[in-house]
Amino acid sequence: MFQVPELAPEEAKRLLEEEKDSVLLLDVRTPPEHVQVRIPNSLLIPLDELRFAYANLPKDKKIIVYCRSGERSAFATYL
Repeated sequence: MFQVPELAPEEAKRLLEEEKDSVLLLDVRTPPEHVQVRIPNSLLIPLDELRFAYANLPKDKKIIVYCRSGERSAFATYL
């Protein structure tokens, strides 16, 4: 079974700082959550829309997926 690695917030921050051109930060929360608070330069694709937008994501970048609690981001990695 394929397992997606989990990142600690500190590791995600380090990747975003040191490898910013090769990392995409993907927010799978809802638009209202994204408007309320978001990480700068993140891309919003709500989880319920991800299966339609997945083909358009860059294949040459590491993708860090995030949500509020980790449940939606974990599910998003299996789509």
